[in-house]
Amino acid sequence: MPYSTLKLYIDIITTLTERGPLSVHELALFLKVKPALLNGPIKFFSDQAIIREKESNSIVTYVATKRGSEILKFFKIQPLIKSRIDEP
Repeated sequence: MPYSTLKLYIDIITTLTERGPLSVHELALFLKVKPALLNGPIKFFSDQAIIREKESNSIVTYVATKRGSEILKFFKIQPLIKSRIDEP
């Protein structure tokens, strides 16, 4: 069954909060989707400062920001997960 857009967006933020920093390919493996499906949401989240790039050894990874954590709180997901937020 395909992801709804909202569920995909929430799952991206949740996964990056719980397991980040992750590359696009690692994130796709956790979410069980094709990496190309994540390009749009990742660009949107980066533009909105919900996630940020973290470069290590020439591999671009992504990590959730405090703003991403606030979005999870809005959806009442934050108390359910152990947060690993990287402050900007």
